[in-house]
Amino acid sequence: MQSVLQQNIQEIAFKLSIEREELLIKKYNNYYKEIKDKNLIDMMKEFENTSREHIKIVMYKIEKLNPQGRLKQ
Repeated sequence: MQSVLQQNIQEIAFKLSIEREELLIKKYNNYYKEIKDKNLIDMMKEFENTSREHIKIVMYKIEKLNPQGRLKQ
């Protein structure tokens, strides 16, 4: 059984990880408006997809470690 401190640290790490990936997705979407090179746009889309996959992985870990599958707000 985890201590309250460990649970809080874990929760903060998960939240920060998701927030950072969401921020990256927003940045990639803004880049699309400015980039003209199709290769760069494709690369940004790939980065965006990777960030979305990272979010899915973090959410899976949350569900696996927390039976309720959610973080405190």
